[in-house]
Amino acid sequence: MNKPKLPKFRMWMYLFIRIFIIPVLIVKYRIRKGDTSCLKGLKGPALVLPTHSTFFDSVIINIFIHRRINFVMGAANLRNRFVNKLFEWVGVIAKRKGVPEATVIRHISGIIRKGGTVCIFPETRMTWTGKNQYISEANAKIIRLLKVPVLVPIIRGGYLSQPRWANKINKGKVVVDYKLVFTAEDCVSKTTEEIRSGLQQAMDHNDFEYARINGVSFKQGHKAEFMERAFYYCPDCRKFECMRSEGDDFFCTLCGYRIRWNSQNYLERVQGECDSVTDTVIYMDLQREALKRRVKEDIEALFSDDSVVLKKVDGAEVSIIETGSMKITKNQLIIGEHSAFHLPEMIGFQVTRANTIEFKYDKLMYNITSPEKRFSGLKYDMAIQQMFPLCAESEI
Repeated sequence: MNKPKLPKFRMWMYLFIRIFIIPVLIVKYRIRKGDTSCLKGLKGPALVLPTHSTFFDSVIINIFIHRRINFVMGAANLRNRFVNKLFEWVGVIAKRKGVPEATVIRHISGIIRKGGTVCIFPETRMTWTGKNQYISEANAKIIRLLKVPVLVPIIRGGYLSQPRWANKINKGKVVVDYKLVFTAEDCVSKTTEEIRSGLQQAMDHNDFEYARINGVSFKQGHKAEFMERAFYYCPDCRKFECMRSEGDDFFCTLCGYRIRWNSQNYLERVQGECDSVTDTVIYMDLQREALKRRVKEDIEALFSDDSVVLKKVDGAEVSIIETGSMKITKNQLIIGEHSAFHLPEMIGFQVTRANTIEFKYDKLMYNITSPEKRFSGLKYDMAIQQMFPLCAESEI
């Protein structure tokens, strides 16, 4: 069997990022070094498994680790030709359409055997709430396979600096801590479940709790803007698709319920009866429970939007298939007058960083965008996860 071709690397691009890009991010996000004691004396290959809270995590975690890291990234991050080439030059291991998982594992193993460092985001998706997500058993199996030290960087304050749904930065402070969670010996002696649960515990982080305990504040003025991309349920009148953001305020257009981000990183009630929503973690839990009830109701459409664009993606070639309205029923995603997708047959349904919906259907890749800046792709993603969890994206 031929050896897998390892990703290309250009030292000049790596140095360009370190000299010009990283200083800008440090100033812009006010990034500070936290606990880095585990990095002292660390030699040889290593596996890095960070939390995933910002668009720039791959750069941020590399600031204080003075070694080259090969990142594993999904194809959704590589659609743009320029971005694809940039990531290729810094040695990214791409998980592309049609590439078997075993090939990706061989790429990772090849780098580790040469004494390199590989980074995998075990949560696979960036957090919508500021709290870390479930860690699958697949990550533990990779750890046991590689048998190298495992580092876990925790990016504290990253979510509150710029939530996934936001456009602007809330200036505060971001601190990066590093933990040595497993030694090479641990990877051999521990069971798969012991490693999975140990990794879950090590990655446990809630940005709101961190900020409150440490007295870290973030600049107000636009904290809530575009929050409806992720939160579409009113906990007061219990209606859907009725929320709107403005500055630091988030309110219901039907009942007038209003909450506001304050300087202590709480969501405080300004108007309405519901006083239990104090942060986005709690809000998302309430929304998820309400959605569970909604999918059991006898209604024609769970969600809908007036203006979307459906495109077919074939490598770098993108072509428009349909424009018009979109709605999701109990078994179909319907777009315009001519396009309908049977939900159980959709594969890898996800919302990318650009608030674009992506999925595979009948061996073809599609994406859905909207000219509406406040469009929520997440509500469709969450509805499908409730009804057909196997449609959700599965990654290592």
